[in-house]
Amino acid sequence: ADYMPELGLHWDEPQAELKEEQFIGPSYALLTSVIGIKSGYVGDDTARRFLLDYQLRDPLTPLSAYWLAECYSEFGMHERAWDVIATVWGTMLDAGATTFWEGIRLTPSSDIHHDLTTYTAYDSYRMSLCHSWSSTPVVWIARYVLGIRAVEPGYARIAFEPHAIGGLTAAWGLIPSPRGLIQVEWKLEDGRMIKSARIGEAELAGRA
Repeated sequence: ADYMPELGLHWDEPQAELKEEQFIGPSYALLTSVIGIKSGYVGDDTARRFLLDYQLRDPLTPLSAYWLAECYSEFGMHERAWDVIATVWGTMLDAGATTFWEGIRLTPSSDIHHDLTTYTAYDSYRMSLCHSWSSTPVVWIARYVLGIRAVEPGYARIAFEPHAIGGLTAAWGLIPSPRGLIQVEWKLEDGRMIKSARIGEAELAGRA
């Protein structure tokens, strides 16, 4: 409503009063906890303790794994975020996936397709093996590896803060934006990052 007043949206509903313990606890699904962190209902200290203690385990979906990675990176734990992505999406690749799935199993399975897609009591499917939402690491890579983040809607203002994550020593990529393709390139030389980013002919130095 604030960013697009021309839509004439009016929002006067009071914010729900929820306590952080309604999101963080051993009985809660991972997605519940990361939603609590992302929405601000879970305080920074509690969120940091949760993120440091959490271990990936079944049941798990790429949706919740992606938001876990986002939470890690928002607290500066980019390597932990990369470990989540490498583990979850790597498990799919190791299983021979040519598309990204709606759900995965980290524990070994003799028939992962049966375990993921078929109800035992019904002759029907429950999980997609070609799931568009599971392509979310592309967003994380653009934001934290290439380092391009929209600070204002429509990329009117852009932060350029790449990170050498997961042992990478160089990266290059293109990111679409309303202002045109953003071209990013960086490499490590003698421990220093040499980086550049352009929108068309305009060069971004550090921040733009």
